[in-house]
Amino acid sequence: MSTITEYVRAHSIDEVLTALAETTCRTQVIAGGTDLITRLKRGVLLADMLPQHGVGIPTTEPTRVVDISNVRELDGIEVTPDGLRIGAATRLADIEISPRLTGAWRVLADGAARVGSPQIRNLATLGGNVCNASPAADTIPPLLVLDAAAEILSVRQRRVVPLSRFFVGPGRTVLEPGELLAHLLIPRPPDGATALGRFTVAEDGWWSIALQAPDGLDSGSPPRWTITAIPDRAPTVAATFPPRDKDATRFARWPVRFTARDDNGLAGARLRWLVIPPGADPESVTAAPGSQEIPGIATSGSESTQGETSFDLSPLNLETGSRVLWWIEVRDARTPEANLGVSQRGAFNILDPREMRERLQREQADLLNTLKSIRDRQREARDGVEGARKAAEGAKP
Repeated sequence: MSTITEYVRAHSIDEVLTALAETTCRTQVIAGGTDLITRLKRGVLLADMLPQHGVGIPTTEPTRVVDISNVRELDGIEVTPDGLRIGAATRLADIEISPRLTGAWRVLADGAARVGSPQIRNLATLGGNVCNASPAADTIPPLLVLDAAAEILSVRQRRVVPLSRFFVGPGRTVLEPGELLAHLLIPRPPDGATALGRFTVAEDGWWSIALQAPDGLDSGSPPRWTITAIPDRAPTVAATFPPRDKDATRFARWPVRFTARDDNGLAGARLRWLVIPPGADPESVTAAPGSQEIPGIATSGSESTQGETSFDLSPLNLETGSRVLWWIEVRDARTPEANLGVSQRGAFNILDPREMRERLQREQADLLNTLKSIRDRQREARDGVEGARKAAEGAKP
């Protein structure tokens, strides 16, 4: 059974650091929660999973969770004069398709794209992937190659630790109690240096590159390599609007927005949907999904693109109680057979228009009652202050 008794949604770094500084409870920072929630559902104690020290999260089950997903200072990718500054709460899906990760930095986007499924990447964060300190983490090798550093904050100090010294061992980091991994700092790659190179291909198919710097320093006995063909990666796509599960009437029309990219360019995109009759199991539906081509999505390079289309439910003649599962499908320009990328699925729950109208009226009435209660409390507070002021004036000699 979970021991969590308190949930705090922070809105600033100061709120997070203040919560971490308290010693009256065991606090766990959470953003995506893909690791913590899974462990709690399985009933696995963190103490059984992690060593007893040197970790930035409790070694026993937390009693309080501090949610940093709403802290804007910890979310986003910023290009600075020194390089990149990536917030610890930045989603891996955003890193995967970020147009700012170009050149040598592209390797981090490639690493993020290999983490789990699209659903996981839409929740998981870079900071969480790093702080778990798993030897199998997909973003840590690219960060190490890029000479990244961890910006660590607490109420006492700010310190920057090279990521090569951030990990103490599997599941262990240098984070101390009360500290927060705030940002990952990635320097700009060097402009490069001159060297003489010799490319050698052996008869057995091995090849090697020997380098020699102007001062005579060389690579000695360079390693030998072979070239192995790997499959072309499928495009990536993430639906960004509307929310994944939405109530609607059969006459509704919703804009559907998404972001997509491919290493070698996109050839097109389609909106796909599947109607689930009332009470039916989605797995039992054998009808072919509907399809609607989305114009203007073709790209020629690896940059990401944003698209939007209108999803009109009225032509589908939907029954009340049915569901419409929808997703975005993008294809690359590969021939003769294109690779397909599929977004996470969303759903429209079809309600009767009268039921929807009554629900909106109830929600409006609840909102008006809440506002009236707030005004009444404000009036009582003003009356109390006024009464205290008059009493104080009457008590004067």
